[in-house]
Amino acid sequence: MALSDTARLLIQGIALPLGVIIAVQAAWAVARLCLATPSRAAVRLIAGRLASTVAAHGDVGATLLGLQAQIRWPYPWRLRRAAAALSGERPSAVVAALLSARLLPRELAASAHSAEAAGPGDLARFFAELAGARHAVNSPWAALAPYLGVVLVAIASLTFITMMILPKFEMIFKDLGVKLPARTEALLTLSRTAGRWWPLLVMLMVGGGIGLGVVLRHWTWGRVARRSRALAILAGVAGGESEATIATRLAAPSAPCAPQALAVAGAGGDFRALCAACGWAAATPTALAAAVASEESRQRWRAAVGTIAVQILTPLALAIPVWFILSSIFAALVAVMDAIDPCA
Repeated sequence: MALSDTARLLIQGIALPLGVIIAVQAAWAVARLCLATPSRAAVRLIAGRLASTVAAHGDVGATLLGLQAQIRWPYPWRLRRAAAALSGERPSAVVAALLSARLLPRELAASAHSAEAAGPGDLARFFAELAGARHAVNSPWAALAPYLGVVLVAIASLTFITMMILPKFEMIFKDLGVKLPARTEALLTLSRTAGRWWPLLVMLMVGGGIGLGVVLRHWTWGRVARRSRALAILAGVAGGESEATIATRLAAPSAPCAPQALAVAGAGGDFRALCAACGWAAATPTALAAAVASEESRQRWRAAVGTIAVQILTPLALAIPVWFILSSIFAALVAVMDAIDPCA
């Protein structure tokens, strides 16, 4: 084998896949920097540390700086930015610093500002609730990760077989002067099309994955924020606060609650309107607490059903392309054997 052939094989087998992996990791690092909404794991970690720090009246800036080694890019940079905002000439409030550094989702702004206005105890409880709200933050994706990994490996394997092995059969059939089976020919046509347009296909898949991730992240934090607002209302009622006081604390900048509706509900002392402005249909605190519990139960049920459905449908979805590719290869092998030994 010539040196050029060896070099070409090394490039195809090692350098090219390695370059693709490096490029994907670099693109994902840039995408994480551009994402305004922080990840669920990062928020839980930061909230858990801040809960104990705020409860003990400790140094929040030092706590944020101490988390730099425990969290991946770009959060160390954001942590330094928040710590600097807390210790500058005109130090910001804790929630404002976290929001400006994109360490807290905008969807939680109203609840966070409300808890901070109520005092360190309420703010510590807010962070503790946020750190422990796995049932509200987590989706079935963690349970489905092994299945999605199997799907990705299967897609990669099938793509390799279709684009690298099947074309060899075409060369064998040409040498033998035999026509390819219709199923194998259709698969080869699909392989050629994918090979011709693979950059566009990769871009579409990567872009679709990033877009889906952004949509799911905003949707997930929207659910958490809605629940957090309900808990803020219940905490205010339990503390003897009036509807006007609760509405004032919930009317934070960039909050999902409608400020006008909150103002009207607070001025009129209307608990039902206050709940409606925060996305809940309840006329009394008891009804609101029951609605929150019912919503959590429905979320757990939907997550369980979705996980089971994916676990059942994933093997079935993989079976179709596997059957098609393997049957095409088998038909090609049978045709080759018939061409070599027609009497067999």
